[in-house]
Amino acid sequence: MVDFAPRVTLTGTIQAQVQNDLSFRLSGRIVERSVDIGDHVTADQVLARLDPRTQEADVESAKAGVRSAEAQLKQATATYQRQKALIDSGFTTRTSFEQAEQSLRTAQASLDSANNQVKSAENRLSYTILRAGEAV
Repeated sequence: MVDFAPRVTLTGTIQAQVQNDLSFRLSGRIVERSVDIGDHVTADQVLARLDPRTQEADVESAKAGVRSAEAQLKQATATYQRQKALIDSGFTTRTSFEQAEQSLRTAQASLDSANNQVKSAENRLSYTILRAGEAV
């Protein structure tokens, strides 16, 4: 018996139905890869980790900046309070009082900036962990 059905040949590629392109937000050396190509992952599962030493050092440095800014604020606050007491009793100049007030504002702004640097450094540290956005 002879088969008269036409023979069909198709070309193409086989790939995942759902594919997510993920990457780290910063550069570094990968120290751990938790999944392989083709593995099923759950939402928020850790896929890989970068060496966090540089970012950890940045966090510690930023925290040291906060401690320094806190010390400067404490000193500026004491100076301002002293100048305020002196100006109230008439024993200092308006210029000295205003300089102390400006130093206090500057020290407070420095502390705010240092706290923001800590938050930023902690965010960069969190970027050393690559997580799945959704289950696939």
